[in-house]
Amino acid sequence: MTIKVLAGSPKDRGQLLDQLVKRLLDELGYDDFRVRVSGGGSDLEVKARHRATQAPISCRARALPREIGPDELKRFLASYTRDKKRDRRLVGLFLAFSGLSRPARDWYARMEERGKGEFHVFPPEKILALLRRARLIGPPEVVEPAIKSRIRMDVGPRFLAYHEGHMYWVQMTLTGRKPSAYSVLASHGDLVSRVVARELKRLDPALQGKRFVDLYLRDKAFLTLLDLISRNLEALAKEVREPLGDVRQVVQDLAREGVVVTEPGGQPRWKMDRYCLRGDLGLFLSLARQYLEGPNKFRFLGSAFAARLLATDVPGYLEARWKFRGPEQERAGLYRFLGATPGGLNHALFSPTDRYLAPDGEVRPGFAERERSRGPQMPRFLADLLVRMANDMEHPQFQELLAAKGIKAHLFRAAAKAGTVQDLAFSLQADHLISLGRPAAAARSAQAVRGDPEHSIELGAALLHMEEYEQAVAQFDRGIKDLRDPSRLLTAWNQRGICLLHLKKFTDATTCFNEALRYNANSKLAWYHKAVCLKELGDQNGAQRCCKRALEIDPNSVEARELLQLL
Repeated sequence: MTIKVLAGSPKDRGQLLDQLVKRLLDELGYDDFRVRVSGGGSDLEVKARHRATQAPISCRARALPREIGPDELKRFLASYTRDKKRDRRLVGLFLAFSGLSRPARDWYARMEERGKGEFHVFPPEKILALLRRARLIGPPEVVEPAIKSRIRMDVGPRFLAYHEGHMYWVQMTLTGRKPSAYSVLASHGDLVSRVVARELKRLDPALQGKRFVDLYLRDKAFLTLLDLISRNLEALAKEVREPLGDVRQVVQDLAREGVVVTEPGGQPRWKMDRYCLRGDLGLFLSLARQYLEGPNKFRFLGSAFAARLLATDVPGYLEARWKFRGPEQERAGLYRFLGATPGGLNHALFSPTDRYLAPDGEVRPGFAERERSRGPQMPRFLADLLVRMANDMEHPQFQELLAAKGIKAHLFRAAAKAGTVQDLAFSLQADHLISLGRPAAAARSAQAVRGDPEHSIELGAALLHMEEYEQAVAQFDRGIKDLRDPSRLLTAWNQRGICLLHLKKFTDATTCFNEALRYNANSKLAWYHKAVCLKELGDQNGAQRCCKRALEIDPNSVEARELLQLL
């Protein structure tokens, strides 16, 4: 690993190196800088003082096109030793941006053993740690997945470039064993402009003759192909609004990497073949790392590609990762929940599982005991998922995601309390309803008044969809008494009756359906569900009459016809 300072002229390179070294020394607590630049902007000497102790430092920074040898370290040590005779507090620091040769590393290792503790050499790996501490670059757990998820080709060496005040990761890719192409990401693993990537190539001789792998265009291609619709190159180029030649190169790379499936379409193949994303778990996890925390998280989760994997491979992966227990219905509900929250799904897919193990003092050493200890900690995991979903719900695209998944209503309510001095006490209560197909309701204020009957009816409908029937009945009771709209009363009585039907309160449910028929005698829904209630109450003749009435209203009612055949 090397760190390069790239600029168009020696003067500009020296200014950038000066800027970068000052930022690093500032992170170490030094200021009052006196700087001298030489060597065509690649060699820098700095005198500075520590802010707290006023101890002086003598610093040398070198950013050469080659590794630093032991002779250069020895010359700096000799200079530092002379200066230290005048001030015993002096600290020496050598910043080797271009790396150390093996002889230089060996020499410094021997010198450290002899106790030269006030003379420090920073190879690139130590400088990287300092850059992370100064937040000039992202941590490895962020950068590494960003690079690996976007670059699936055989990777070669990587270096860090400093240009115009910004850090960039330059990753080489291999053909055989030779670097043949390069790609660029920002300091924290984000995409960068193609203008910047090509400017770095112009300034760095090591990139001359290397093909540019356009990650920005790859990203646009991925987002377009998420719908799992096969396209030829011309159609894809038109949708991403990029030159056909560039799109062809990107798709050819994706095909070689096994990311897209090629469907033969005739001759010429480059023009007629069609391409579609391959539906496998590895690709899903790779794209999920890219998108679930970024601006396209709702687009990704609402895509046909994500829906397919969430219905097939992802549940098994999560089962193995978290060792979920409990009834199958509960687990299926959890997976449906994750399918509506990008933040929650990202947490479930990539957060460390160890954080939910019981504290060491509560766990016995055996494997079985550790596995059993995971269960009591799962409420913490679910609470974290709820918090992330609450954040997702604040986003305007959340409603679009629910619409894309055909979710008609959504209720979010959570509460938790702790009553001991040792435990933190907290509570979280919220409800949020999205009802599709009623623009008038959507146009109202998002914060419905607690006493609003429409709010209670819609909340009851949400609880009905969630199979929380007793709570739904309570909400319908609140809303019905103040409701005046006959069409809304018809819906409310029907839905209240369905809740009671599920609770096996058949007499009360029959009363609800009779009330619904007062507002519309041609409600096939009310006639059919009344027939179900009468059948359960033993009134076969009454059930037959209700089924026949439902079929008179809708001869195509499959449910009424099947029930009538059973009577």
